[in-house]
Amino acid sequence: MVSAAIIALAYVIPYQVVIGLLFAQVITVSLVSFRIRNYSKPERNVKNLRNLLVLEFKDLLESYGISCDFPPRGDYSSVDLIADIFGEKTVFSIREGNDEIHKSEVQSLVASLSKHGAKRGVILVDGLLPIEAKRLAESYGLEFKRYEKYKEEIQEELGSQPNLCHACGKLIDQNQKELCRSNSELLGGKLYCHEHFKEIIDKSSAETI
Repeated sequence: MVSAAIIALAYVIPYQVVIGLLFAQVITVSLVSFRIRNYSKPERNVKNLRNLLVLEFKDLLESYGISCDFPPRGDYSSVDLIADIFGEKTVFSIREGNDEIHKSEVQSLVASLSKHGAKRGVILVDGLLPIEAKRLAESYGLEFKRYEKYKEEIQEELGSQPNLCHACGKLIDQNQKELCRSNSELLGGKLYCHEHFKEIIDKSSAETI
């Protein structure tokens, strides 16, 4: 489709420019294919760029200890990922830069907020932000951001948070933080994730028997 449009331009612009555009398109497609192959693992089924973007983002969030889930199988809404960030459930729709974003998809994402018990809805686009789609999303109360820019923002935000497990560095949510505070004397005033908290509690219980 894009190639046909580029070839059609040969009638109005110099052929050298058309060749350059075609060459750029080939390079872009090759880079995407390489990125998918390079990221693919035996247990993963990475078929396209959108699928890759979702998995990359999921891995990033989980590296900070954030719990992530895919929508239930058979759920045909526009939700690609559900994440619990700082105790606030967020639904994400992650799109390629050339994807069209229709009103029905935006409405579907909005409807998914109550369905999944989420407080925020975010559309991430890997490329330039279509102005009309951005206005449409924001008119429904959704956030609409560039994929790479949002990744940088979330990394900076997560990296600056003090709510990290003293043992492994994983992010802990507000409920776990309060649990640690209620056992502050036993934990020496430190914060621990669920796994390390349980280890310390179990060890303490065993020593008192």
